[in-house]
Amino acid sequence: MRVTTTKSTKAENERRWADARNARRREAYATDPDFKERTGRLNRGWYRSKNTMQYGGCRKNIAKLASIGVVRTVTTEDGAFLHKGTTFRFEELANAINRNTQVIRRYVAGGLLPPPLFFSETKQPVYSIGEARAVVTVLADHYEKTAYYRQNHTDTREKIFFGVEKARLDLGITISRRDLSDEIRKSTEPSRRRRPHAATGKTRRATSGDEPAARSRVDRRR
Repeated sequence: MRVTTTKSTKAENERRWADARNARRREAYATDPDFKERTGRLNRGWYRSKNTMQYGGCRKNIAKLASIGVVRTVTTEDGAFLHKGTTFRFEELANAINRNTQVIRRYVAGGLLPPPLFFSETKQPVYSIGEARAVVTVLADHYEKTAYYRQNHTDTREKIFFGVEKARLDLGITISRRDLSDEIRKSTEPSRRRRPHAATGKTRRATSGDEPAARSRVDRRR
């Protein structure tokens, strides 16, 4: 008697086979150093083949920053300070460090770069050439050691923040060292965990005293 295999049965068998295979691979990855090293090498090779952006050092760009930036008239957010000179939007600073624009956005959002003080006539945030030079100079040294810049690279972050502070002082903008230290401290603090709202399921920021209230709402539904 011929047994006909339906599409759903075939898909289920394939899923079970894939789950079993992945379990074996995870176990081998955790217990076999050679397998772990070989898998990591293959994964890195695949990523590099798909990633068209060629990351590298940026030391050569320090001498040609003037040609990477654009001359603009910019102001601080409150309009109290006006400056005209070579400035860098996020994409131009990204070009200066041989990265893409999203990397700069992540650096700023994650507290790895000081937020810009200046804004162009189109309200886009920009850095002065002095600030950009401080960032590129520090990252040139950093990228020669590692291709990544992350939260645990505290020495690099402090060098960037204080280099940017000096550049701003050269323009006549005073930022107290205490304020800068507070800014660095805030950038190193982990973001507070977000959790789903007990009633709506939407993510919201957890606050002190929320847990008992959330549990009581769930208990009432039961």
